[in-house]
Amino acid sequence: PSSTFYHQNGSSRLDYIWSSPGFPAPGLFSHVETCPKLNDNQFTDHRVLITAFNFSSYFATLAKARLKQKSEQRTIFLYKNLKDDVWDAFSNEVNSRLELYLATHHPSISSLSAFPLDKLWHALKRSILAYDAYCYQQILG
Repeated sequence: PSSTFYHQNGSSRLDYIWSSPGFPAPGLFSHVETCPKLNDNQFTDHRVLITAFNFSSYFATLAKARLKQKSEQRTIFLYKNLKDDVWDAFSNEVNSRLELYLATHHPSISSLSAFPLDKLWHALKRSILAYDAYCYQQILG
């Protein structure tokens, strides 16, 4: 392993890097880089640890034929095609659902910064998908 900190008497490295246990993507690789100079001066004696994660399984696209064959559906949000009033209604509804979900399922946490990233992502995803289901009820009902 490469050192991440250098000083006059030697160097040291990180022993562990912690991430949220439910983090969805495996790490592909890590490497250590020297920090770039700022105004032609080295501004730190630390180095930067860069890690690449594999999110490809979360962004996989399914062929239309497979979706039809399996009677599966997917929702695609075309954000670029939204008008401002529709976007405002969508974002207000998702924010309301997110606040309700967090207040109901995690009432003891008062700040979003106290949330593990994977739980916050799960709550946001549930709020967006709940709004999507609500829209279908409005159209069909």
